[in-house]
Amino acid sequence: ADPPGEALMRNHRSYSGFLGSLIVAMVVATPGFAGSPAAPASTGAVSTTLGTQAVVSAPRINRRVPSRLRSTLEAGFELAVQKVSNEPGCRDLFAQLGANGVEMLSTTLYYQASLKMEKAVCSEALAFTVVGGAPTWVCQRFARLNDRRAAAVLLHEALHHAGMDEWPHDPNGLPPAAIDDLVEESCGL
Repeated sequence: ADPPGEALMRNHRSYSGFLGSLIVAMVVATPGFAGSPAAPASTGAVSTTLGTQAVVSAPRINRRVPSRLRSTLEAGFELAVQKVSNEPGCRDLFAQLGANGVEMLSTTLYYQASLKMEKAVCSEALAFTVVGGAPTWVCQRFARLNDRRAAAVLLHEALHHAGMDEWPHDPNGLPPAAIDDLVEESCGL
């Protein structure tokens, strides 16, 4: 019999500590990285207040993101915001981290993964976020996802933005597939 979690890991490997470091190095060297003097403008998340709850109408997507990827991001984002707004279990995932899920989604900056990132990380992941960071890099194959799967991926990444780490980077963290399962169950996806 496999040790606990081994079957999950065979199907969905996370980047190792080395790849995590590689991502950070690539992020700093990526043209258009948020905060960089040459950072291209992003489309802004437009939010209004309805009662006591913020309503976010659009994700913050770098203008260089191709239309097919942008379309999947927009559809997944809309569903993710609905789920975190309407599903108590989904809200609780963020509350346990001391964060607001809608805020995490609306402050995320979405970029297309660079070619280096595609080769280094995207064979194992659909998107990635440095823990605690606002930028999320989306892999090309994300564009092929349906709305529900895209929303689940964006919520997974928003949890990293809120501070959730994962195994193996954090030996006490959940494996990526377990985070996916938690999001899908808690958010009704």
